[in-house]
Amino acid sequence: MQGKIIRYARHVHGLTQTELAILVNSTQLSVTRWENNLQKPKPSAEKRIKEVLGLTEETTAEITEIFISEQRKQLAEKMRKQANL
Repeated sequence: MQGKIIRYARHVHGLTQTELAILVNSTQLSVTRWENNLQKPKPSAEKRIKEVLGLTEETTAEITEIFISEQRKQLAEKMRKQANL
């Protein structure tokens, strides 16, 4: 599970890293590491994260599509700025 998906879903639910950590029986430091892709959650923690944040294969795919769409917008804007130089 990608860290940016955890971060996005956590924000959607209005949770702090500490609050998510409590809900998944972990630590705030672990949540930080997951969100920054420095460490992957253990299988038991990943299962709990999915339950708490409502992450299914479908919602994960939708979040990924949001990121791709945003990246496309940023690239298009960058290209427009470069063309106007």
